Amino acid sequence: MKKRTKGIIAGVVIVVAALAFILWPRETNTEAIEVETTAVTQQDFQETVSTVGTIEPTQSENLMGQGLVSEVNVEENEEVAADDVLVTYMDGTQLVAPFDGTIVELNVEEEEMDANAQQNQPSLVVANLNNLEVAIELSKNEANDIEVDQKVDLTYLNQDYEGTVSSIDSIATDSSNSGSPLQGGQSAPTLKATVAFETENLDHLVPGFDIDADIITNTSTDVLSIPIESLLYDDDSHPYVFVVEDGVAKAREIEPGIQEGVALEVVDGLSVDDEVIQLPGEEISDGTEVTVVNEDANE
Repeated sequence: MKKRTKGIIAGVVIVVAALAFILWPRETNTEAIEVETTAVTQQDFQETVSTVGTIEPTQSENLMGQGLVSEVNVEENEEVAADDVLVTYMDGTQLVAPFDGTIVELNVEEEEMDANAQQNQPSLVVANLNNLEVAIELSKNEANDIEVDQKVDLTYLNQDYEGTVSSIDSIATDSSNSGSPLQGGQSAPTLKATVAFETENLDHLVPGFDIDADIITNTSTDVLSIPIESLLYDDDSHPYVFVVEDGVAKAREIEPGIQEGVALEVVDGLSVDDEVIQLPGEEISDGTEVTVVNEDANE
């Protein structure tokens, strides 16, 4: 009887041990994944349209004459005043300066016939080189974001200038059609706009040369910011990031805003100082155990 009892007890012990082995929580060999994080911060954002414009005088006029030239009173690059007589013809007609400016093109000579009209060019051109502006041409996508009075950052030979969008044409033109309204040509039409300088000293600018223009189309002040490299999209194209909470990666859907360089505005979904995982790999999912290995993590 005693032997039988001992056998029963031994059997129970074995069964209990087996169940304990199966059910008792055991340590896993899976290690937490090392990640680097960035704290959500606040900064200002500017959304811009970058293009290249051409420096032009605000006033420029082509003067046309016809007939035998009797007198030419100016030379190219000479400054003139409004109402100065510039060219006189044998029949007594004259070309007069319409405003204070500079003779930037001269195509007539004394005692020669002025045939410039037949060659589709002016007899002379007067321009006010003391007042300059920037002419730009916008694509369809760019024009959709541009409005009058928007601020413009201008750069010419590493020198910065300030400007404002002063005017925008009401109709796009086709450059392959000599600037006339679009007639169904092959090239893409552009919308012309003008930028007025707000900076006063323009001495180093040369009309006819190009100038870089960054048109500020949207501004957000003191808003949440994360690195663009932290942004992911799910299968339904919803934007999200991974934040670290108590050593676990948590997927957090966000509403992105303006992107400027490598920084992204976050309109909703995060708070200041949330720790966002940088460059999350495919091994990271919602609920993954992680270890933060930032250089300052243990300081």
